[in-house]
Amino acid sequence: MKKSVVVLLGFFLLGMSVFDVDAIGISPARIEIDFEPNLHHEFTLYLLNSADKPLNATLQIGGELAPYFKSEEGFFVLSPQSSKAYRIVMDLPAVIKRPGKQMVSVHAVQAPLNTGKEIKGISAIVSVQGEIIIKVPYPGKYAEAELEVTDINEGESSTATIRVINYGLDDIRRAVGVLEIYDVDG
Repeated sequence: MKKSVVVLLGFFLLGMSVFDVDAIGISPARIEIDFEPNLHHEFTLYLLNSADKPLNATLQIGGELAPYFKSEEGFFVLSPQSSKAYRIVMDLPAVIKRPGKQMVSVHAVQAPLNTGKEIKGISAIVSVQGEIIIKVPYPGKYAEAELEVTDINEGESSTATIRVINYGLDDIRRAVGVLEIYDVDG
């Protein structure tokens, strides 16, 4: 009996906490940048508050390439239904040794507002993640292919599109693709 009361109380408290969820966001959620040696680039990310009350938030940058990115530091109070622009300054190095897509994570982190009152209990920190992708080319030729086929009903004809993207340093002058379609029996 005691166990079921504790479980019901737990569900009740969990249900009550759902109504106090704030809406924090980042815009744009994803940025892709082609790597160039010593590239200097400045852009703006927006920290969004779509809640009907103020929130205390900051922007944090993480990942292997995070030292090449700078932004304002500290927590800021965002008014209800507002946003704050963060200027991001990127200064990439002359060389990034690992080719491919390198992700820099951008976290919008919320913390409780400092009301001057003592806070008792357990609280959670809300964080949403955006990403900055640095596309570092591969040595030589390196291609990735994407296949796109439209949905159809049985007996209808369809088109297929194969897109080849070169992520290598050397040009790909010619590419050939073969698409073979089999029925269930092979």
